[in-house]
Amino acid sequence: MTFFICLLLCLSCFGNEAIRRVGTSQVIHWRYSERDSFLIKLQDEDWTEYQAIAFKLVANKRSSISPSLIFSSEDKDSPGMDYYNVSIPLNQVGAREIVIPFDRIRKVRNPIGWHKIDYFQMHADWTGQKRHDRDVVLEIHDLRLVKGDFTDNAKGPRMDDKEFFSLLDYDRPELAKVKSAADTGDYKQAGHFLAEHIRNRTHPTWVLDRRNRPTKGVAPIV
Repeated sequence: MTFFICLLLCLSCFGNEAIRRVGTSQVIHWRYSERDSFLIKLQDEDWTEYQAIAFKLVANKRSSISPSLIFSSEDKDSPGMDYYNVSIPLNQVGAREIVIPFDRIRKVRNPIGWHKIDYFQMHADWTGQKRHDRDVVLEIHDLRLVKGDFTDNAKGPRMDDKEFFSLLDYDRPELAKVKSAADTGDYKQAGHFLAEHIRNRTHPTWVLDRRNRPTKGVAPIV
């Protein structure tokens, strides 16, 4: 419970800086086996000076169930919960930096706005079906609000070949040739093997024969 005491502190003491800490705890240790979620209570906090929330996420294992970030902005005059919601895929073991621009976080019902945030919550399985892997252990470091231009004008690859191939699940024996090529740094060959695997795999089952696509023989749109 120690981290709860730290995280309930007010944000306003950090002033109008480019970075604003969410609480004073340096790291939140979250074991799914002990709790499904954690919550940071706030007092109608105004986050409009900032454009994103950021933190370092450390995961002990991958999981097919993505934890959800919930930002409550309750409209007391409307029924149901009003909040912003976004999920983070747990597709990587170890540490990675997470930056989530506010304009990429979806609205649920009628949140008042980023000028009135009632609480922040992370939940292992927001669907309530408790499908999450209880062996997952997460660390959330340096939870903070940040300023910046996060307009998505970038073109081309968002990650290099090394990063892309490091994210594949090499526990699957059918990706052995992909892993072998990637381990030697031959990403062109690794890409060839990956494409070959996708074309020839039998699972998951295709609903339609991919070779009988509606656009077969049609000139590409330019």
